[in-house]
Amino acid sequence: MAQSQDHIDEWASAGRLRAEDVRQALAMAGVTPGPAEWRAFARMALLWIGVLLMAAGVIFFFASNWKAMSRVAKFGLAEGLLVLAIGACILLGLERTAGKSALLAGALLTGALLALVGQTYQTGADTFELFAYWALLILPWVLAGRFGPLWMFWIFLLNTAAVMYFQAGRWGILGPLFGMHGVVWFLLGINLAAQMAWELAMARGVAWLERWGARVLGLAAGGAATYIGVMAVVEFREISAWAFPAYVAWAGAVFWHYRWRVSDVFMLSGLVLSGIVVAAVFLAKHMARDEASLLIMGVVVIGLSAAGAWWIRELAREEEQ
Repeated sequence: MAQSQDHIDEWASAGRLRAEDVRQALAMAGVTPGPAEWRAFARMALLWIGVLLMAAGVIFFFASNWKAMSRVAKFGLAEGLLVLAIGACILLGLERTAGKSALLAGALLTGALLALVGQTYQTGADTFELFAYWALLILPWVLAGRFGPLWMFWIFLLNTAAVMYFQAGRWGILGPLFGMHGVVWFLLGINLAAQMAWELAMARGVAWLERWGARVLGLAAGGAATYIGVMAVVEFREISAWAFPAYVAWAGAVFWHYRWRVSDVFMLSGLVLSGIVVAAVFLAKHMARDEASLLIMGVVVIGLSAAGAWWIRELAREEEQ
């Protein structure tokens, strides 16, 4: 489909296709969606928006009517909605999108119920425990659901629990090893492991997994790796002597996998951006602060950006051929 649009654009630029005929050509090539596709998109979008708004509405309802409701009413409403969501999932079936959306609603309501328990009984638990238990309780549903967005939500809960854990000062074994930046290493490990598992499952033919999930996880892991690379340049003593080797290893693995094993221009574009960021920080750290140095830094960053854009464009052309 993308190649058809590129060909039509080339014909229009070369004058072989009149401007007023471009829209018709795109429709004939199946590039632009028709009425049936728009209706399907609207149904899907309204379904997911409704699920998210329903879950948010439950939370805000409790917050607004907290003092006016008895304890029995609070738990009855929360547990009743959870039972309805799981019942709808069972009734509709996990093979249908509506059933998967009901399962996602049940996963969201589980968190609301846990928050209700903590707020009502004042258990004294840390915030990270809420997200950790939330992820643990919905894990069987996540495994049974075979649904990419639900898996992504589960990984988000793990990330949030990790951040809250380190914010509470519970560094554990990572504290002596990586100091106050241990959370970044933890996030890199979580998202990199999830990305590798996602890629491996796709390579083995798991049909319900899609490329967008690996890209989202790659962005999360890449953000953590870039932070580690920047800290290795700015002050490696604060993060670890292994910071720069770890960044280089991550960059090499990403280049090798997405250049030679699985061609993905999006992931390689993120790698280029990460490299430019680390290079710019390196120049800013080791060059003088006078006007000439700033000019040189600007020229180098522009040159790297131009070279990266040229390389990405060449890769995109290779994929089209």
